[in-house]
Amino acid sequence: NRDGWDWPYILYVGRVWLEYSDKEVWALTPRQFVAQLNVHEDIMKQMHGQKPNTGKSNPTGFIDQIPGW
Repeated sequence: NRDGWDWPYILYVGRVWLEYSDKEVWALTPRQFVAQLNVHEDIMKQMHGQKPNTGKSNPTGFIDQIPGW
């Protein structure tokens, strides 16, 4: 994986967990993908009786901090 991105994981999460089409997955920016993945994980935790992620433990990221973007 030369570019540092885990494409099989990204496509799996986009298609299976988020239920997006290929076109919708490829249209997401990295920031949108991570935000929607975090929401999905919070919902799953709530459904299974766990405390949701409030985002306070994750630092805010910016697009210019992602290599290749």
